[in-house]
Amino acid sequence: MADTNPTPASPLVGTWNATSWTNSTGDQIANGMGFNAVIAQNGTVTLNMTGDLTGLCNPGPNCTRTGTWTSNGSTLTISSDPDVLSLNWSMNNDQNQMTWTGNLGGEATTIVFNKQ
Repeated sequence: MADTNPTPASPLVGTWNATSWTNSTGDQIANGMGFNAVIAQNGTVTLNMTGDLTGLCNPGPNCTRTGTWTSNGSTLTISSDPDVLSLNWSMNNDQNQMTWTGNLGGEATTIVFNKQ
């Protein structure tokens, strides 16, 4: 018998394209960097970066990092060996835009995404 009340997908699930990545040196997306996050319902995450200006690709300038994710309230935890990132996340009202804030690569960072 089919489950008539399946667990709804997290609003985080989807492909998210960064429209800005702001840290102390400015908006890295405006400076030519590309970044997207593919967050799957099964708990996996893929982070794709081109033209890295943050030092997160090693070696760079392009990389794809995979790992796992969990969410507890407004805290998103991404484990991608060797890093564990803990970020605050928020969604706009129509859930087509998401913002991450936290410390990435030693920098206070805000990333704004649009859902693909």
